[in-house]
Amino acid sequence: MTESIKKKKCFIITPIGSDNSDIRRAAEGLIDSLIIPVLKDEGFEVDVAHRMYNSGSITKSLISRILTDDLVVANLTALNPNVMYEVAIRHATRKPIVQLCEMGTKLPFDIVEERTIFYRNDMLGVVEKKEDFRNMVVGAMKDEEPDNPIYRATEELSVLKDVKEKDPEKYDILKRMDELESTIMSIVNSEKKYNNENNLKYYKDWTGYSQNEYEIKIKLIEPDVDIKTLVKEIAKIYNLGIALTINNNIKLKIKIRDERDISYYVNEIEQKFKEIEIIEVNER
Repeated sequence: MTESIKKKKCFIITPIGSDNSDIRRAAEGLIDSLIIPVLKDEGFEVDVAHRMYNSGSITKSLISRILTDDLVVANLTALNPNVMYEVAIRHATRKPIVQLCEMGTKLPFDIVEERTIFYRNDMLGVVEKKEDFRNMVVGAMKDEEPDNPIYRATEELSVLKDVKEKDPEKYDILKRMDELESTIMSIVNSEKKYNNENNLKYYKDWTGYSQNEYEIKIKLIEPDVDIKTLVKEIAKIYNLGIALTINNNIKLKIKIRDERDISYYVNEIEQKFKEIEIIEVNER
């Protein structure tokens, strides 16, 4: 029987990476085990950019799909620049979009509140999020007035222009409020930049590391030691995934690639690196 109802179309935006890279394998696994099965159940015809085009560049056909498809699903893991560019294009259309990213991804503040599902990069993580993803897809398609940062900014400019023409005094107040908000956001972003300089990750992603996560508090025995360089060396020598946080305390968030216990690495680090003292170890 000829299908009388035209299928809805969905375009998937995703980081690609080189063949057989961790990024590629993780992206393909998410697409084939979660995204495509759910979308097909919901009546979508699904396409993925790198499975359609040989070129890795942003082509006219690709952009056309981002602009016109009924739904776009974007994998924001690792905040790939091409993915973020394509998401911005989709936001400009004010059409439905659903975002996914691996747990631990630090989304930019202006899209953190958008429709986003955070998942664990393992088989159970995919199973856990299947219904959440389905519900988000259904909700996105029902939303008659999708919201996003680009639309909000455009709407605000339109409102300000209208107020300026009709009520100049009110416009001046709104303009000062907008300038105050910009100043506050500038301060917040400066603080984030400072924190980012003191919060470093010495791994590309968590792929390949154990699910067990440990927090180690340390103190410096030698105050002049470059803690960032030292932690980077530890990560390299022992093949560990390490996130360094420097606030009131110095903390290492550690994940392990092999079957050894955390105590093995604690002893090794204490023996080899006399510049620091480990004062507390907790499993998270």
